[in-house]
Amino acid sequence: MLFCHLSRADSLREICTGMASCVGKLSHLGVEQAPNKSTLSYAYKHRPAALYQDLFWTALNRMRQNGGLGRRKKKFCFRHKFLSLVCCP
Repeated sequence: MLFCHLSRADSLREICTGMASCVGKLSHLGVEQAPNKSTLSYAYKHRPAALYQDLFWTALNRMRQNGGLGRRKKKFCFRHKFLSLVCCP
């Protein structure tokens, strides 16, 4: 999912092709071969949205603890519309 956002991919085909082109660079992360489109589609369909929400808040809190964002007096909010991929049946 992170690869999708960082590469600004718009489709499953772009994600799979992009990952296939840099598998050698991703091998140290345990990615030995690029996933198929059907594998990604199944994962997105069966993975709850709450997982990504928890992951976001965990990462944000970790950055704050390490001083990455500094101290905030106000509650965190996005300045611009936040878009996320959600697969609905």
